[in-house]
Amino acid sequence: MNPIIETPRLVLRPPIATDAEAIANNLNDFAVSGNLAQVPYPYRLADAKSWLRTRRLDTSVERMNFAVEYQGAYIGQVGFTRAKRDLS
Repeated sequence: MNPIIETPRLVLRPPIATDAEAIANNLNDFAVSGNLAQVPYPYRLADAKSWLRTRRLDTSVERMNFAVEYQGAYIGQVGFTRAKRDLS
């Protein structure tokens, strides 16, 4: 699955290798990465490249991740994981 979602202001698309530098720059800030459960600090370019290699076009919906673009520039990442709830 390789969805692209476009709104009047934003584009949500699969992350690509050329996003690595922007990802590393954003996440190598403790004020950002310190609020995220699965992001190491410091976060280096090698970390971003390694993470990007795990992204696959056949990623299940439960692990989908989107790069966010505004006016053609990468501004961040958004993803979700389906919660496992006990409904008993």
